[in-house]
Amino acid sequence: MTVTQSGHRKVRITSDYPRLGAVELELDRVGETIQGAGANVVFLLDLAKDPQQLHYNPDGEAAYVGRR
Repeated sequence: MTVTQSGHRKVRITSDYPRLGAVELELDRVGETIQGAGANVVFLLDLAKDPQQLHYNPDGEAAYVGRR
């Protein structure tokens, strides 16, 4: 999975795994997390954890949880 900044508050997420697909979404900071805003995508980066933890679930099809 690759997360690339595509704008001031936007990222593009791509993956070699077809079920995770590719998506572009806007981000919002809420407390110690960065969350995806809009679409049917769960994107949550927990900055309080060490190492940081990313939760990603596009359209409820497949889920990814990983650490940086």
